[in-house]
Amino acid sequence: MANPLCTQTVTVYSAADQGITRQVVSGCFYQYQRQLGIDGLEDTKFLLILPADANIAPGDRVYDGIGPAQVVWEAFLPVNTHGLAQVEYVQPQYFRGRLHHIEAGRR
Repeated sequence: MANPLCTQTVTVYSAADQGITRQVVSGCFYQYQRQLGIDGLEDTKFLLILPADANIAPGDRVYDGIGPAQVVWEAFLPVNTHGLAQVEYVQPQYFRGRLHHIEAGRR
């Protein structure tokens, strides 16, 4: 996807039975905002646009830039890591019948 707005790099972390996987993805657009949630805890709302070949799922965590090679999942939380957010939704976006990019975020 050649889009002049998609120039950022993010790191996507996924937790699985086998451990935590880490994927550095270039050619993204990542915009986030930290705010207080309805429960009084700080929350990160964000929009992430990824290339069509990226792997991401709800529950994954996204870090702004190239993140650490190893993390402790239980401590690697948006509330205490600036630039980190947890994915709430993933929506593939199509153009002319073909997968064009992936949108992920937290509302």
